Amino acid sequence: MKSIYKILLFAFIFRLLLAPFGNHGDVYEYLNWGKNLKEFGTVDFYFRDTTDAGHPNYPPGFYYILLANQNLYQATRNILWIGNVLIKSFPSNFFVWFNSDKGRIFFNKIPAIAADIGIGYLIYLFVVGLKSERSALISSSFFLFSPPIWYNSAFWGQTESLFALPLFASFYLIYKKRLTLAPFLYLVAFLVKPLSILILPIFAVYWLRKIKFGVFLKGLFSSLVLFYLVHIPFHPNNTFPWIIKLYRDDIKEILGQLVANAFNLWALIFGFEARGESTLFLGVPASIFGLVIFGLSAIYLFWQLRKKENPKGFLLAAALIAFSGFLFLTRVHERYFYPVLLFLSPLSGFDKKIKRVFFILAGIHLINLYHFWWVPRINTLITFFSSRLIENLLTISNMVVFIWLLVIFRREYTKT
Repeated sequence: MKSIYKILLFAFIFRLLLAPFGNHGDVYEYLNWGKNLKEFGTVDFYFRDTTDAGHPNYPPGFYYILLANQNLYQATRNILWIGNVLIKSFPSNFFVWFNSDKGRIFFNKIPAIAADIGIGYLIYLFVVGLKSERSALISSSFFLFSPPIWYNSAFWGQTESLFALPLFASFYLIYKKRLTLAPFLYLVAFLVKPLSILILPIFAVYWLRKIKFGVFLKGLFSSLVLFYLVHIPFHPNNTFPWIIKLYRDDIKEILGQLVANAFNLWALIFGFEARGESTLFLGVPASIFGLVIFGLSAIYLFWQLRKKENPKGFLLAAALIAFSGFLFLTRVHERYFYPVLLFLSPLSGFDKKIKRVFFILAGIHLINLYHFWWVPRINTLITFFSSRLIENLLTISNMVVFIWLLVIFRREYTKT
């Protein structure tokens, strides 16, 4: 058995063993959205109330996954029930647990866990082509066993890996010159979670540098058709005007705060108290200020990427633009840091500088995920990480590492 399959299997089993123990409040919302979709279908889902869940604020792709998982859960439950009836030695208590909300939440974590494993395998394939088998195994392992990665999916029950898998796959397909399929995968990522839009500038440059005009038109047209079609089951009539309203009014971070527990610029300046994103900074609304810095970051990365083709440079550029969005945009959650580690992981297996950066950022991100959720509850850690001094030091560390990465990118990753 190849080493990569052993690593993937071990990472999968480790996550399954961990999954029953931690559940953030969000997982109940995902569960109840899935139940609602299973019972009432997709039509008008965005217009009806869901018991013990907020108003839907994800694109349709996310809800297709919840619905598919509910159908798979029901099929699995039926099989277990037959086993419970026909096999005397069948552990009936397991069926009782599986049929409870705890069992259903465990099952709801499986798609994100499976996506983790899929990303780990794609990282392996990517790095095998870029460097070597040994480096590929290291890169994949760094991602799969990095604490914030499994803490997010298997313990917390969050879903970042669900959009990260097609997002990373879109870059891999460009590398493999599967240029027509690449925008489909990027669109799938966006339809699961709009956070993917942060990476669009780098994806677009990477894709456009390789394609011919005819392939561009074909990929663009096909993607637009797919985008339209996936929305029809949720609103069959007047679909196009509804799509515009959906993304204008509903698909957004619902708190609308300046910062939502992210160790970024706005937390450093204003702290974590609830403030609107229109809060003034240097006489300018923070949201506008953040967009300007993010835009300047994108322009700088474009300028550096103009030189020569280098897949490693595009991976680091994707991490940097995600990092810039995390640090400077408003309405940012701690989980929005995920794409930074995603795109650094392939490089960490063979670049010692990136490896050091990856470990530092993984540690800070893990603390940021733990911050305010405090699970598992360890009072000493809660007191320490609640200190304003420690919060500021961690945030400043994020910003210093961002600058460090920019220097590495300019010096070492804009050449062939």
